Amino acid sequence: MQGSFIIEKNENGPVSYLATATVNGKTNRRQATTELAAYQWVMELFEPMDPTDPLEAIARLYTHATREPSGSYVCANYLLSLWKGNIYKMDLQNMMMVDRETFIDMVVVLRYLFNHGQSITSILSEDEMAVVQEQWASMTAMASEK
Repeated sequence: MQGSFIIEKNENGPVSYLATATVNGKTNRRQATTELAAYQWVMELFEPMDPTDPLEAIARLYTHATREPSGSYVCANYLLSLWKGNIYKMDLQNMMMVDRETFIDMVVVLRYLFNHGQSITSILSEDEMAVVQEQWASMTAMASEK
């Protein structure tokens, strides 16, 4: 994608920012209340977020967390930290230990939950999370025995 952008601060009236972006010959404008929001909008024009369906991403992460040995600890820990973050802590660097597709699924899910003001419990049931919890506990126990 080729283009250019400029973000200007509106000094007249309430503080706001006007972002103007030209992408592939088409000019778009948007007003934002913060410079960061203007910049995020521009970046989405140039590099759109992966179009992965968030519910499919959650289903893949759940499958990894409950069935697959490769990456399952990280996926289980990720889902548990979204479920009960006060109990299950996750080192964000662990997200770099999974393959690219799984990493994108994690980011897509987090963005979906944030944008919709939801928690993982609105999508996965307590029973489903209990399965993830059991799998994570058994993997943790096996790792501590080594």
